Amino acid sequence: MRALLKSAQNGAWILVVGLLLFPLSARSIDSTGRAALDSHGRLEQPQGRQTKTAFLVEGRVTDDQGRAVSGAVVRACCGIGTLRQTGEAKTDANGAYRLSFGPGVLLGSAFYPPGASNHLGVGCQFAIISATKSGYFMRDLGREGDLQMAEPGNSLINKHGGVVWAYKPYHLDFVLSPAARLEVRWQEGPLRAPSPPTLWLGGKELPPAQNVLAGVDRQADGRFHFDEVPIGRAWWFVDGAAPGVKSAPFRLTQPGNYLLELKRTYDGGLEYAVKRGQARRFVRLVVETHGISFQGESTTWKELPALLIGVLDSGHTVFEFAAGRHLASGEAARAQARAKLLAQQYGFESFSDVEPKPWKSKGSPTLILPPPRRGNR
Repeated sequence: MRALLKSAQNGAWILVVGLLLFPLSARSIDSTGRAALDSHGRLEQPQGRQTKTAFLVEGRVTDDQGRAVSGAVVRACCGIGTLRQTGEAKTDANGAYRLSFGPGVLLGSAFYPPGASNHLGVGCQFAIISATKSGYFMRDLGREGDLQMAEPGNSLINKHGGVVWAYKPYHLDFVLSPAARLEVRWQEGPLRAPSPPTLWLGGKELPPAQNVLAGVDRQADGRFHFDEVPIGRAWWFVDGAAPGVKSAPFRLTQPGNYLLELKRTYDGGLEYAVKRGQARRFVRLVVETHGISFQGESTTWKELPALLIGVLDSGHTVFEFAAGRHLASGEAARAQARAKLLAQQYGFESFSDVEPKPWKSKGSPTLILPPPRRGNR
């Protein structure tokens, strides 16, 4: 079952996919906990059920440096199939929060193992806990908040994540990292193709219960604005009116504001072009006995040219080369000559041989965007 949830923070649409663990004879409710259906389809009144305060998650929200993040919003979205927001809290000056929440759906006796108590009507359902703040994203894409909620003694637990038990506080910390902001301008091009009304941002790694990172509607000026885009991961554009049509992937490796132009290709796909990105001046290649890494990511000599083509403004970027301490001198010299030739071939401003660096080290991380390819379907 799919549901489009609209973010209360920036109005962006997020497509949510929930997994069904039980037969659908339950009735979705809001956090006030009104009626549920019993095994015969009759309404069951949840009198005396204290579902809104039975579940508690508490912890702390910090940034990459371990500093407290105040004013972050921590939300609980719960349910089976469709997830509903059932609780919200804000962090204090120390980054601490205390979130009470209830279920997204109340369940009748048919959803309990034989002999189990159903005094709360919660059973076992998904509880996705997330932390947000303008200009930041969850460093692990919220995977630490991919939880379940259940009453004591429930044996229908799916082992995919942690469990928040009723009346038992669950400790959960989040780390927020600075995010990028992406502005997309549609170009009609020679085809005079109109822009899609909605644009999605897809990726291989996504937050829990989502099959796109975010989706936004076209603004009055014809542009699309994506806030809080995670850096360091590959994303691609998806036509909201034709989900099978997407662009080639791109990667933003530095916080800041970016402007991209998007157009329709002759075969109906999507193609982007970078118009403005954050100014960085260095990229780094590290060569070790077990392989090579470029900008902190493992790669191969065969794959390296495609990454170099995607470096924004290479004519004003220094190519740094670092040989690992365990690399033999002859191998280091050959690798250096090979890297220097590539730097010249792909138009870098200069080539610099630097001291051995850790495998994951970077220069001043640059925006890595692979060359646009004609519409992928």
